[in-house]
Formats: sequence, structure tokens, C-alpha cells
Amino acid sequence: MDLDEFITKEIAKGTTFPGIEILYAKGDEVLLHKQWGDAREGEKLAKNSLFDLASLTKPIVIGTLLMMLVKQKLLDLDDKVEKYIPEFIGDYKSAITLGQLASHSSGLPADYKFYMNFTELNAAYAHLFAMPLECKPGSQMIYSCLGYMLLAEIIRRVTGSTLARLFADEIAAPLGMNDSLFTPAKIGRDAVPTSVNLQSIVHDGNARMFEGESGNAGLFATASDLHKYAKMLLNQDHPLNNSVFFQNQNSISLTPRTIGWELKTSKNDDSSCGPDFAQGEIGSIGHTGFTGTSMWLNPYTKEVLIALSNRVYLSHDANIAAMKVFRRDLHGYFG
Repeated sequence: MDLDEFITKEIAKGTTFPGIEILYAKGDEVLLHKQWGDAREGEKLAKNSLFDLASLTKPIVIGTLLMMLVKQKLLDLDDKVEKYIPEFIGDYKSAITLGQLASHSSGLPADYKFYMNFTELNAAYAHLFAMPLECKPGSQMIYSCLGYMLLAEIIRRVTGSTLARLFADEIAAPLGMNDSLFTPAKIGRDAVPTSVNLQSIVHDGNARMFEGESGNAGLFATASDLHKYAKMLLNQDHPLNNSVFFQNQNSISLTPRTIGWELKTSKNDDSSCGPDFAQGEIGSIGHTGFTGTSMWLNPYTKEVLIALSNRVYLSHDANIAAMKVFRRDLHGYFG
């Protein structure tokens, strides 16, 4: 089965996603950039549509800004969280470092639905700072949105700026990511809808609760802009790049994570890209987004695979398993 048939059959199921855009490149050279299906019923998906990236915000915005500030000596990965957020108190929490937040080894729970429990932002922040740990720091890898919400707050406190402004000035402008932004509804920019009633406003409930500034989600971008970001990661000499984006930050007993990214560490691991991407080459990094997005790249083969869909338009969570299977199979086509 060729790629077109594979994707067309998946869309025809009517349950995984209504449409998808894929960009595959080797370094600067784009070898495939194509879209299939609909943005929503009756509206074909256009090339370089603007997508809600969901958790791809974590590495692209928070990870990049974090390491920029480390290079500027305004932060250090070994700094304790309480140095910047004195309100961050509780058992074992005084030991948690910025690096542990970034590599999901802080011991914080995976998530908390602030938007369902709070209407006042200050109260939500207070609850975030007081959140009890699920385990001792460094003892488990728990993929935690809360850790990136804390990193976002630290970045804001250190810089005195918003994530939206920092991203625009420090990442988007230097890389020429002219179609990437937070909250496109503010400037009347149309994005691919994530539900019948939600378009150009972030899908993630906590990101909406925290006014788009939660750090766990919030960024919107196009496939071509993500390729520009990927090319930065493939350029060792770029000032925004950092070797820690490709190096495991966790102990050998834990699931490997770099600063911001998943890390493929064997030819048969269970990474979201599956076993075959980049010829099974280890060292690939990538991330997924709850809305149905992903980006993976390999620093040795220079392969980049960006896959953007609005999975959540069809269902909030009933199609998650199908999306995972599709994503692994998709990356196998480029193995």
C-alpha cells in the first residue's frame, strides 16, 4: 500500500481524523509536503494550514526559552524551583530542579484540570504551587503538564515578559516563523478547528484557563514554520540550539527524556514514532500534541517528519489509540 492509499483509507474510517498535512524533509530539502482530507465537513484542508500544536508547545517554546536563559546565565538546570517560586512548598519539593521539571522526573502528577475546579486565576496558580507530589523527585518519569506550567511561570518571572512575546521575539522572528503565534483569534487569524465550536483558540482547557500562557500548550503553527524550527535543531551552530535537546537527562532506570523531547534510544523502543523512523536510527527526538500533531527528526540522517491533524475535531479521546497506531505506521513509511 502506498502512502496516499494508507492515509486515504485512514480518513475514510471517519474516526481517526478528518484531515492531515505531512511534511517530510532531509535537512533543507523538502521531499514531500501534502495534505489530505478536510479541515471540517465541507471544507478541504489547505496546505500550510494553521494548527493548534497542543503539547508541541513544551519543547518548541518552553524548552527553547529555558535553554536560551541558561545560556544567558539567568537560569541553571540545577537551580531549585523554590528559588524562583518560593510558594512552591511541600514534602520533597525543595529538592526539585528546573532540569527535573523539563525531563518529567520531578515527581509531579501528570495533570490537573484547573479549568474544571477554578474560575479565578490566582487561586489556580496557588493550587499549582501547592500541588503534592506523586513520587519522590528523580524516582520516576511521569510525563507532567504541571512541570511545564511551572517552567512557564519561572520564565515569566525571570524575564518579566509573556510567553507569547518571548516566543515572537526570541524564536519566531530569528527563525522566520512568520505564521506561528499564540491565540490567533486575537488577530482574526483562522486556524484549523479543533471542535465544531472551537477555532483559533487553544483547545487545552488549562491553557485557556491560564489565558494561553500555561506553557503546556498554546502555540499554533504551520508545517513550513515547524520545518524552519527543525532546521535550527539540525544546525549545531545555531544560537538557539543546544546539545541537551538530544541528550538523555534522566537516570538509566527511567524512561529517557531530553530537555523538552522524547528520545529514541533503541531500534525497537516504544517511542511515538515507532521502531522504523530514520531507518531505526537511535538518537531521534520528537514530540506529539493531544490535538493530533507530531514532529520527529534525526540529527544523523537529517530526516524531519511533521504530521499535523485535528484529531480532536472527531473525538476528545475515543480515537487516541487509533491515532497512536496510525502515527507509528506513518513513520514506518519513512523508515
